[in-house]
Amino acid sequence: MPGDAVAELPPPPIFIVCVGRKGQGKSELSWMLWDSWPADRVMIDTTGDLGKDHPDEKTIDLDVPPPSRWPAHLQEADDERLSLRYVPDHAAADYVDDMDRVVGLAFSRGDCLLLVEEMGLVAPAGQVRPYTRKALHMGRHQRLSVIMNMPRTMGIDPLALAQADVIYAFDLPNPDDRKRLADVIGWDRGEVDDAMAGLGDHEYLRFHTKAHELSHWPPLPLPKRKRHAQAHMEEPEEFEVV
Repeated sequence: MPGDAVAELPPPPIFIVCVGRKGQGKSELSWMLWDSWPADRVMIDTTGDLGKDHPDEKTIDLDVPPPSRWPAHLQEADDERLSLRYVPDHAAADYVDDMDRVVGLAFSRGDCLLLVEEMGLVAPAGQVRPYTRKALHMGRHQRLSVIMNMPRTMGIDPLALAQADVIYAFDLPNPDDRKRLADVIGWDRGEVDDAMAGLGDHEYLRFHTKAHELSHWPPLPLPKRKRHAQAHMEEPEEFEVV
């Protein structure tokens, strides 16, 4: 492995996976990326917690069911971007289809960011809905960037992991999840196990696909500091996995 295993984020369009057990920081990391995005943004907040933890008066909540076309009329004339948030109704029989329609909104808009909290609900293995499948296969052609949060690597459609340009892996206590992560990134399973075992609370591993580099990072800054995500990720740290 090169001495400097920390690489800058690739330019958009970019696919990012944030994976790990609850409470370790994956949602906070994804929000920091969301917060730093300069263009149109769409969030599928499956539990509703991300928006509650980070309220933003400029983010507009979509109704249930979601609209079938990009709601450009919701953007104020002096706003540089339109930020949309969708919280599904889990009691509805077609709530997964509704989330898929929101993916379709982002795909049709193009040149925007889609953040999916709990990607396993939107893209379960072998049950990916049409717009989500289209976004995973062809999103880059639309300049669609996607952040996919998930507690585990198991149960998610393989393409969601395989398409990632960057994977942020927080603690994965289940060995099957670590095994799948290693297989997806093409890394020795034993080395991934050792690297994961070396993580402290809220620390994480970062895999940069193009550079084929795996590095170990310290906990994120506290939310109240609102430090810019990109600046944090570009700081060199002596936490390389060797």
